[in-house]
Amino acid sequence: MQVASQPLRPSTASELPTLDTSLLNSSPPDGTELRQANILFNVQVQEATGLSSLAKRFSKRMTARLRLHKVSSLLSGTSSPNTKASTEPEVS
Repeated sequence: MQVASQPLRPSTASELPTLDTSLLNSSPPDGTELRQANILFNVQVQEATGLSSLAKRFSKRMTARLRLHKVSSLLSGTSSPNTKASTEPEVS
């Protein structure tokens, strides 16, 4: 085991990089944008050389399961945490 030549110095809050919170403040993506992002994500994961096949298989299953959940929630009329549900009755 190698020992570090110099001890690590704790960082202070002023030294930490600021995080981009624009995603936290934005609306969830629409279905088309989400599908495209998932396709891009899966392609990049499959092409990555440093990932195990188990991690690649998990990411593919995860996006497929999320897609299935989105479709089933749309068909059943329920909303997921990422979907804004309307609480007002429809007006004819």
